[in-house]
Amino acid sequence: MEPTPPPPPAPEPEQSQSLEGIAERAGPNVGQIIGSLFAIPFIAAIVAITLAVPAGFAFAIYEAFPRHEVAQKKNPGWIDLVFENRYIVFSARIVLLALALVLLFGGVYLAASIAVRTYRKEWLRRAGPFEPDVAARVDQQLGMFDDETFAVLQQAWAENEDLERRLESALAELERVTEGKSGAEGDAVPEDPQDQG
Repeated sequence: MEPTPPPPPAPEPEQSQSLEGIAERAGPNVGQIIGSLFAIPFIAAIVAITLAVPAGFAFAIYEAFPRHEVAQKKNPGWIDLVFENRYIVFSARIVLLALALVLLFGGVYLAASIAVRTYRKEWLRRAGPFEPDVAARVDQQLGMFDDETFAVLQQAWAENEDLERRLESALAELERVTEGKSGAEGDAVPEDPQDQG
């Protein structure tokens, strides 16, 4: 007797190509997949920049060297005499390039530092020899508050929460009574015995 072939697999339900469908297929690793999709181009850009900066710097140094002799003037001044040599011109260009790089990296560092300190909520308190006395005054004013003051504040806060809770229950009771009264408007309301006297 021949074995019977296994039944054909059941067709899988068609999933949409939306982000939800992709997330369902990926399961709990969806964050890792999305992270790797963003990380690969980011790492490639970092590597490209890391290789491009030294190459650009080397090219700038190569281009900074004058290829021809510096033209001499008929009646040169002292600055013309100093910059008549192409090695001096090359050195001056390198100094200007280094100054530009220092300013560039200093500006990037300053902007990143300000952004990080703002994100961490660390505010500038001193700039060189100048320091505002606001921080000292705030510390002094906060020092005036002692444990007794904080205990009074906590008690007031607890009382406020109790009053809010009581107000909510009173409003709920008022709403219940108002709904009950509007439902019984067709019925006669008995008079209060004290009003009859």
